[in-house]
Amino acid sequence: MANETLKIIKKLREDISEYLFHFTKGEDAFETLQKILDEGKLRSFNDDRYICFTESPITMLCGFFKYVERTYSTPTIIAPYGIGIKKDILFLKGARPVIYGTRDEKKLLPEKLQWRHVNMNLPEYDFSWLREWRIKCNSIRFKPEHVIVITRTKDEQLLLHKVIIDNPDNYPEIDESMIDFQRIYKGVSLEELDNDVKNKHDLALLLENQEEEIEEG
Repeated sequence: MANETLKIIKKLREDISEYLFHFTKGEDAFETLQKILDEGKLRSFNDDRYICFTESPITMLCGFFKYVERTYSTPTIIAPYGIGIKKDILFLKGARPVIYGTRDEKKLLPEKLQWRHVNMNLPEYDFSWLREWRIKCNSIRFKPEHVIVITRTKDEQLLLHKVIIDNPDNYPEIDESMIDFQRIYKGVSLEELDNDVKNKHDLALLLENQEEEIEEG
């Protein structure tokens, strides 16, 4: 009974995501995403050797990314390019929610858990809106079937599927007639989230249809 209740709660609440999302940033955010997909892994680039994710549902991040685009010429936080990996897969690999608290409270944690601590000092300093998770490792590999890919535009989604393009200098102005298209990843763009995919149900249907395309291909 408890398991069935949990399934219903997850289905009804738009603020609960099945995925944890890792986003890139900076001027080369799209190119960084391309490299992640080409390598089939995420890397840690911080001194404490952990990889960060957000638990925020992608269907609820459109407004945030629009704000970032309007406000920052070069996003210093996250850009609308990244991958989502199922939360249960990452949990089994060691991913955990961060622990928000003061710097003094960090000292109370065992040293082996301090990598999970994120400083919070309300109301001046608060990053809990990121709903951050972390996994302690140098890198984590993934298979195409385990991820969904997030981009800003639908054209950028096409570019990530090992397409054959007669004139690659036309990026990102592409014509579908130029492309030998074979879907490899499930994914969604902010354009689709803004226009067509309004909730978890819409996203689930989109991803189901894409999964069928991959299997048929």
